[in-house]
Amino acid sequence: EVEIVTNGRVSYEYTDNKGKITLNNLLGNYSFEISYPGDEYEGYAPCKVFRNFTFAKSKLGTVLSASKVTATYNVVKNLVVTLKDSNGKALANRKVIVKVGSISKTLATNNKGQVSLNVATLVPKTYTATISFKEDSDYKGSSLLSKVTVSKGATKLAAKAKTFKVKAKTKKFSVTLKDSKNRALKGKG
Repeated sequence: EVEIVTNGRVSYEYTDNKGKITLNNLLGNYSFEISYPGDEYEGYAPCKVFRNFTFAKSKLGTVLSASKVTATYNVVKNLVVTLKDSNGKALANRKVIVKVGSISKTLATNNKGQVSLNVATLVPKTYTATISFKEDSDYKGSSLLSKVTVSKGATKLAAKAKTFKVKAKTKKFSVTLKDSKNRALKGKG
């Protein structure tokens, strides 16, 4: 039988067949005073040990994933990022920071561990998205780089067929430049 004083609280524990005692569910700072009264019949002398320990909660690792995105300017396309713990469980309600081009957002994950960001408003070119999850009280942080390509939007010229009379003094013909969503583009030359 061993006397254990843990942060001023006294308990008595018995060693197992290997001479060990295991204390469970320890978190925070502890001061231990462990004493064995000895056994004069077996020839064991008394002894004492004083130790201070800090036990920290172990944090699970995290994994971010995102597939590369190819978008057309001004046509909605999302960069989808998934956050899971090292066991593959989706992490909901965790903040993920996504930076790509002129966009920088902190987004909360949904119940599938995902965040989504529309990248189609970026100027057409290839970007490297920087995605990160900062360490919190339960999980270790992680980061990821993902490729995002935004291509130029399609345009089209729209003109109605028109017939002019030879004798008409003014002959007007209209042409309209439209984007991929069929909206007129102003001021383009």
